Amino acid sequence: MVSAVTRTRVEALARDGKFRRAAELLEAERQHDPDNAELLAWLARLWLQAGDPQAALSASTVLVGIDPDSADAWDIHGRALNNGRRARDALEAFERAVTLEPGSAASWFHYGHVLRGLGRMEPARDAYRRAVDADPTHVRAWRGLAGTCQHLDDNPAAIEALENAARQAPRDAGVRVDLGLARHAGGNLKGALGEFDRALAADPDNAGAHAGRGILCHELRQSAQAETHLKRALSLAPDDPANYAQLAHLYDALNRLDDARTVIADGRRAHPDDPMLRLEAARQNRRTGDIEAGVAQLEPAARGPLPPRLARQVFHELGRLYDRAGRYEEAFHAFNRCNTLARGSDRMRRVSARRFRERIAALDAFFRTATPALLTTPSDYPASKSPAFLLGFPRSGTTLADVILDSHPRLTSIEERPTLNAVEELLSARPGGYPAALKTLRAADIEPLRERYFAAVHAAATPADGDRILDKLPMRTIHAGLIWRLFPAAKILLALRHPCDVILSNVMQDYALNDMTANFFTLEDAAALYDSVMTLWTLYTERLPLDWCATRYEDMVDDRQAETKRLLDYLGLEPDPAVDDYLATVRRRERIDTTSFDQVSEPVYRRSRLRWHNYRRFLEPVLPRLEAHIERFGYTT
Repeated sequence: MVSAVTRTRVEALARDGKFRRAAELLEAERQHDPDNAELLAWLARLWLQAGDPQAALSASTVLVGIDPDSADAWDIHGRALNNGRRARDALEAFERAVTLEPGSAASWFHYGHVLRGLGRMEPARDAYRRAVDADPTHVRAWRGLAGTCQHLDDNPAAIEALENAARQAPRDAGVRVDLGLARHAGGNLKGALGEFDRALAADPDNAGAHAGRGILCHELRQSAQAETHLKRALSLAPDDPANYAQLAHLYDALNRLDDARTVIADGRRAHPDDPMLRLEAARQNRRTGDIEAGVAQLEPAARGPLPPRLARQVFHELGRLYDRAGRYEEAFHAFNRCNTLARGSDRMRRVSARRFRERIAALDAFFRTATPALLTTPSDYPASKSPAFLLGFPRSGTTLADVILDSHPRLTSIEERPTLNAVEELLSARPGGYPAALKTLRAADIEPLRERYFAAVHAAATPADGDRILDKLPMRTIHAGLIWRLFPAAKILLALRHPCDVILSNVMQDYALNDMTANFFTLEDAAALYDSVMTLWTLYTERLPLDWCATRYEDMVDDRQAETKRLLDYLGLEPDPAVDDYLATVRRRERIDTTSFDQVSEPVYRRSRLRWHNYRRFLEPVLPRLEAHIERFGYTT
């Protein structure tokens, strides 16, 4: 037995965090009673708390020899083995513990922890579930279950586990951070923001909360807030390589390349092989033209086990590097790996490629069968007050045309904002929904729709009086009929590019997932979507008196000044020297919120022109689907 005096002293030392001194005192007591199971168990726990697994193992080995039928003894022994990096031996010890005491939440938790460390995710998930079944208040087991479910790409189950943990520990910042990350992964940005805010309310210096909020602000285009939180995360946790990588990624998106390279260099001094930092370094290699260095950076990361989201990013960047290196076969397969991972991600549960195609089919059917009376302009609206629209198909050169035209001092660009969404929502609430509600629109009904549209415009930008507004969103092409109903005199620029280049480029992107981008995982799906969108556009031009002008990406690349002058003439704008220095506009914009941001930050180049020839053998099966559009837009195969 441990004397009362010794017990009191050991307990006091442990309360003060002096675990080693407490263990040494108990070791001295053990000399008088070497086979005391209670003393050995206490001693092993103290050595574990002191961070000395070998001393703990010495005590626990004696303990299980003395008391082999004690689940608690085997649990302590398993912890000592695992902390001593003998995971497989620890697994056997925890198996003995849960066999002896199937209702032990602690042993099931420890068993799951070791299984997860060994990469045995499904048995780990089952072990964590046994732990929370035994003790629903076991917060660490709920978090372990959540982490394992995320590794198994079951984010809804992870969220459910973390919600249970949050009910048990509502002010636990770590739980809130985990729940915020899980909600973010599932596409619930508002819910994620709330969790990070709750974490910071509980612990203002929680590095994970600052990092999670910074990443989310980056996605929400709140760049200043993103930088503040990511820098704070880095200052609080400078040993976490992810904090360097996320800040570097933000700087890259903001075109602050010197800042990005400085942060990457700082991170790689301590973490030279971290895959996230390798990815950011490879991006900078590509942007400076050092392609082989980028490939050398990223190939080792691609060979290792990676979380699915990071693996997507690595294979996407590797595809871009292989493309620049002329290794087209490898590039295509890298993009395919990226898209396969994207298709299997949790966010796909919230999106539907079919739903987007059905919207296009409904618009096509409506305007194809509309009567001539329906297609009569319902009201006049002066061209001088009407916005202009830059439409097309994603990856058709809309961003390049936009930044060049936005350099003009009398033009205000609205870059990819949901200006028309509110109008569509109002129409969807009318009898029949959208587009059927267009049948019953009267002149008096249209003015409130225009007001809603301009409210959205002014929420996105503050155009000066007399400025020409250019509303740019390529896939708004499908709503050209609605645009005409609102602004019958609106000028429409249609960005064109060789259809094969367009669909290839879309398949080569790592898009944020939504109903539209879920159609870009394969060339076959991308070609089908292009066909339906451009067929609808052709229908609009045949049935509606649209005022439109095509601008071809290839013409802009071949003779930027001549093509720009032609577009300015069409928009009724005089030439201006500022348009010649469009890169100044790029630098002036805080960020360009499209996948083309890094490309339009460079002087106009020709390497993307007719890139599809390098991938012709992959495109051959879809050429019949595109032939009509290739011919209609003046291209050849």
